[in-house]
Amino acid sequence: MSKIPYVDATCIGCNICPNVAPHTFEMYETDDGLKSKVTDPHGDDKKAIQEAIDICPVMAIHWQEIEEKVNKK
Repeated sequence: MSKIPYVDATCIGCNICPNVAPHTFEMYETDDGLKSKVTDPHGDDKKAIQEAIDICPVMAIHWQEIEEKVNKK
């Protein structure tokens, strides 16, 4: 299993995560105002992504486990 960052609906658009990990997170406009989203789950190193997770004021960023697909022949 591999882990990638995920931003949930509790995001308040504080803009901290793209400042900490700018190659992973980006702000975008919604009907409820600015929110963050993951644009490249491997854009920054895991240390920077973890820092963004740790300092998120509403704990909206999480690691999400994904299954890696393996080509079998």
